[in-house]
Amino acid sequence: MTQQGVVAQTFVINKNQVDQFGYKALLTKNTNNSKAEFNFTTFLQRFTIYEGMFSKFMYCEGQIFDGAGFLKSVGLQTGDILRIDLFKTPEDSIEDILTNDFYVESLGPSTRLVSGKGEIFTFRAVSKIGFVALKSKVKRSFTGKASDIIYQICEKFFQLEPNKLSANNIEETFGVLNISASSIQPFEVIERINAQAISPTNQAGDNNFFFYETRSGVVYKSLRKIVQDANTFNYILPADKNRSQTSKEEDYFRLLEFQIKDVNNQREKLEQGAIENQTLTFDFISRKVEKKTFKLKDSYKDILLLGENLAIDMDEVDNLVGEDQRVTDEEQNVFARCSNKSYDQQDDFISIKRGPSQAQYQLMNQTVLSCRVLGNPRLKPGDVINLKAAQSSASDLEQRDPLLNGKFLVGSVKHVVLDAGTYETIIDLFKDGYEFDVSNFRRDTNSNLIKQRQ
Repeated sequence: MTQQGVVAQTFVINKNQVDQFGYKALLTKNTNNSKAEFNFTTFLQRFTIYEGMFSKFMYCEGQIFDGAGFLKSVGLQTGDILRIDLFKTPEDSIEDILTNDFYVESLGPSTRLVSGKGEIFTFRAVSKIGFVALKSKVKRSFTGKASDIIYQICEKFFQLEPNKLSANNIEETFGVLNISASSIQPFEVIERINAQAISPTNQAGDNNFFFYETRSGVVYKSLRKIVQDANTFNYILPADKNRSQTSKEEDYFRLLEFQIKDVNNQREKLEQGAIENQTLTFDFISRKVEKKTFKLKDSYKDILLLGENLAIDMDEVDNLVGEDQRVTDEEQNVFARCSNKSYDQQDDFISIKRGPSQAQYQLMNQTVLSCRVLGNPRLKPGDVINLKAAQSSASDLEQRDPLLNGKFLVGSVKHVVLDAGTYETIIDLFKDGYEFDVSNFRRDTNSNLIKQRQ
C-alpha cells in the first residue's frame, strides 16, 4: 500500500445521462524523504471545490468515510496532499478536467456511525498557495513592473512550479514600482501592488487588477483583459412550461435555479464613486492643488465590458444630485494624494486608476446572480456566461427578460459533489452593461418579473 505510482480508482456516475460525471482521488504522504501514495476515491464521500476571483487561492472541503480504520493506520495529517480529478466523462481532454493538488489543512473530529461500522471525518484542504502563503513573511523590497514582481512572489514565496505560472495568465503591466514589505504576508504585498498596477493600454477602466487561482494556475489580469480572454458558455433559462421540451444539449446548459442578489441603489452608487468621483493632487513644491473629476455619463461607453447600455437611469441621478442635498465630497469619493516633483515621484497612477476604474469596479455589481446548474467541471472564474433568458410568464424564449439576457462574468464557482451521486455547480455572475436600453425597466421584487416603468 505504500508503493509509488498507485493508480486512483475512477468513479463514473449516471453513465450516459445528461448529468453524467466522474471523479478520482489520490492521497500522497511525504515522510522521511519518501513518498507513499494511496487510492483515496472510495473514502471521499462528498466534497466541494471552490474557485473565485476574490478568494486568492483554491480550496476544498468535504467528508471522508473510513470503514476499517484505514485513515488512522496511515496517519492522515496536516500537509498530506490530496489530488482530485473531476470530469464530465473519462475521455475528456486535460483542459476539460478539473484537477488540482490540495494540502490537508485541518481534520475535524470523527463521528462514528450508529451501526458502529465506520467513522466520518470532515476535512478542509487548500492549494499549495494557500498552504504556503499563510506561513510566509515577506521582508524585502521590490523594484520593477507589477507583473514582474508578481512572478517573483509566486516563485519565491508561493513556490509554484513553472506549469502554474503561464505567461498567458499574467498580464504585463506598465511602469516601474518600488514596493517595500516589512514582515507581511505575500497577499498583503499583492494588495499594495494592485493599488498601483497600470495596464499598458491605459484605457478608461483598464486598471482594476485581480490576483486569483484556478486549476490552470495563478491569474493576474485587469478586469478588461479577463473579459477579453474569457471562454464563453451559452446557457438558457427557458420558461417553466418549456423546460421539458429542450434537447439533451440544452438541458445540460440551462439554469436549474437562480437568485438575484441585492444591488445598490442610486444613492449608494453615488457614495461609492461609481457615478462621480474626484482626485486631488497636492504638489509640495508649488503648493498647487490639482483636481480631476470623473463623471460616468461622459465616459461609461469606454468602461462597460459586457454590454453597451447602463441600467442606471442618469436622469434620476441628475435629479438626485440637483436636489437640495448636493453631493458632498464624501459622496463624490474624493481621493487625495501628495506628489513631490523634485524627486520625480508624482503619483500619476492615483488619478489614472481612481476615476474610471473605481466606477468600473462598482458597476460590475450592477446585476449579480447566484445560479445553480448541472455539474460542469469546465466552468471557472473569469469565464463568461452568455445567457438567454425568458420572462417567467413567457410562452417561449423569444419573450426575453431584459435584465437577465446577455453576457455575465463568472466571479466564483463551487463544484459540489454529494454522496447521493449528485454533482452541481453553483456560480456567481456579475454584469455591468446590457445589450439593450434597460433604464426604463424595473424588477418587481414580489413577482420577480420585469415591468416597464410608466
